[in-house]
Amino acid sequence: MSVPGLSLDAVLGLHRTGNLVAAETGYQTLIRSGLRHPVCYNNLGVILLDAGRLEEAEATLLHAIELDPRNAQAHNNLGLVMMERDEVEQAAHYHSTAIRLNGRDAGACSNLGVAFQALGRLEDALAAHERAVALAPELPEAQVNLGETLLASGQIDAAIAAYRRAIALRPDFADAHEFLAHALLLRGDFESGWHHYDWRLQRQQHLLRAPPGVEAWDGDLSSGERLLLLSEQGLGDTILFCRYGLDLQRLGMEAALVCQRQLVPLIRSAALFNDVHDAIPPGAAHDPRIRWFPLLSLPRVLASPPQPVPGTSGYLRASADAADFWRTRLHRSDELVVGVAWQGNPAAEKGNHRGRSFPLEQMRPLSEVPGVRLLSLQRGPGAEQLQTCSFRASFVEDREIERAFEFTDIAALMMACDLIVSSDTSVAHLAAALNQPTWLALKRVPDWRWQLQGSDCLWYRSARLFRQSSAGRWTEVFEAMRTELGALRAQGASLRGSH
Repeated sequence: MSVPGLSLDAVLGLHRTGNLVAAETGYQTLIRSGLRHPVCYNNLGVILLDAGRLEEAEATLLHAIELDPRNAQAHNNLGLVMMERDEVEQAAHYHSTAIRLNGRDAGACSNLGVAFQALGRLEDALAAHERAVALAPELPEAQVNLGETLLASGQIDAAIAAYRRAIALRPDFADAHEFLAHALLLRGDFESGWHHYDWRLQRQQHLLRAPPGVEAWDGDLSSGERLLLLSEQGLGDTILFCRYGLDLQRLGMEAALVCQRQLVPLIRSAALFNDVHDAIPPGAAHDPRIRWFPLLSLPRVLASPPQPVPGTSGYLRASADAADFWRTRLHRSDELVVGVAWQGNPAAEKGNHRGRSFPLEQMRPLSEVPGVRLLSLQRGPGAEQLQTCSFRASFVEDREIERAFEFTDIAALMMACDLIVSSDTSVAHLAAALNQPTWLALKRVPDWRWQLQGSDCLWYRSARLFRQSSAGRWTEVFEAMRTELGALRAQGASLRGSH
């Protein structure tokens, strides 16, 4: 059965010109009319994948493979669906099959490298990416993916070279610029890094959007304009970069912050900004003096190197009364109370963020130090691990703690702790911003904020960094913490005010 006036060639033309709505309708119409052509199913699957309709995309691509089991493109595209669903082993299987069917498919080789990296198979990932680059040296995406694996392997200079090759091939490639920024910042080249980091705002998936009717700030520090700073990334980033409100105050600039709802009371109480909102304030578009600006671009404009905020206290603060309440409740003996967190937001743990969290069970060595009690600061995903961990008896039992869920509550709990030990998550940022002694467990190649070497932290005076010597080796990190905590405990040393 055919559809008058509609052909596969015509629909392919719509697809090639970017008319995806019409192309999807066309493919669906052809399929309903009885056309069983693998190209029709494969291309429809690509449209559905790009639209985030993963179940439909999977079913459609499986139809394409059923019609043509040797369709390399359909296998490769199905691998991409599996990656989006975080079914990485399956993704690697389909990408490998695509390469077996077409050994010259550079895209499939590059995609296989991405899957191998997610599985922690960095040598295999490098081999796949190098094959992709050899097959298609003109493909900037292959260069970027190679750079990401080089970065994860700790080969920073080689990663930077790969990103620069991608930019040479496509000067407006925003992903390449942003990933280059990550590598430069990780290496400590902040001047160049901040410049390239602004390219993040050009990426299609970036969440930051200009407030309607409000002009962007041009960075003129003497303009006298009122700034509306927009938080754009995770909770930890907002906590880290809200410190720059102090710099703006010293310059006499008026600034308000728009950030995540759960952080508003905490940051507002710190008086870092003229006001703090969880949404664009009404009337902003009608004030000709207001200009908007991304929070994480402030270091570039202020030309401010990473350094701890001056002073002996943190730039965030908890309620003194609430902190005293918890201090009295928790410290009923001379034991040290160590607050712990182990899991970040799983949805954010992709790409080079994979591997920054760890199972709670890895923290068992801390529970083996005599005179130490643990207090869970974990909320949301990961908190369920507490119920089955082998050292559950080492944790403080208090129903009131479990009800302390807001950031203001967590901050007060932290002030009652002797030490906070955390994965790379917002808990670590909050503890260090409060100037509480904070030990941060870092994977071998961490986020750029923590640099590659050293135990001191550029941003926080009270933070100490414990690093893996090789990827995945958390045991040595927590053994080192146990040794140090035990020595401090034996000496009767106080952790407060030190790191």
